[in-house]
Amino acid sequence: MILAPGAAIAALALVAAGAPNGTGRERPLASLSASPTRIALSGSTRASVTLTNYGASRAQVSVSRGSFTLDLRGRPAVGRPGVRSAQSWLTFRPSSLSIAAGGRAELEVAARVPARARPGDHHALLLLVTRPSRVGGVGVRMRLGVRVAVRAPGKVVRRVAVRGLLVRRSGRVHSLDVTLENLGDLIETKVVAVVLSARGRVERVHAEVREVLPETRAILTARYAGRLRGRVLARVEVDGVARRSFRLRL
Repeated sequence: MILAPGAAIAALALVAAGAPNGTGRERPLASLSASPTRIALSGSTRASVTLTNYGASRAQVSVSRGSFTLDLRGRPAVGRPGVRSAQSWLTFRPSSLSIAAGGRAELEVAARVPARARPGDHHALLLLVTRPSRVGGVGVRMRLGVRVAVRAPGKVVRRVAVRGLLVRRSGRVHSLDVTLENLGDLIETKVVAVVLSARGRVERVHAEVREVLPETRAILTARYAGRLRGRVLARVEVDGVARRSFRLRL
């Protein structure tokens, strides 16, 4: 898969929208899920998405396309198309669906890659919006999204650079913020570790794992609660390879 987990959105946040627990008599007013929540298309290909209505009323769903961005902490938001947007490449059918309570429907999404598209990964968002349904006088509207990555053919560059390391302290825990920059053409998911050494002792901590879009920066945090204090040497490793060293004070 090109994309990391965590790709469906409710309201404006990309979070998984799962099935509710319990029996049919315990159905929520509105609950819609999409599977898969992320799609990886290689070139001009197509895929299908299954929509399931777990709510207590019929769901009227409108389909559109959009773009998204990730901030330094990986928080996504619907945004304007950028240089790596595949929004204009996407087509889908149908454009609207009516799904009965407890029912399912299929949605087909396809990509048409332009002839002169830059090689590598391009990303977009398939937006699913339900019309407000009123149950017991309460209006409920849902907005979901499926993230789509389209890989244009051609020779690609893979390059990730370590730009910085910042220490933040909260009680006994030190947060080591590693700034990565993706200078390549692919959506990258990297394993980042910070190796700390001082006075003959060596300790290793791993940062959170998440994706970095092409031509963007991201901050990945490793939390350290060990005993090393004072001046230490911190070596940042990416996928097990040492990339850059820093002098820190813990």
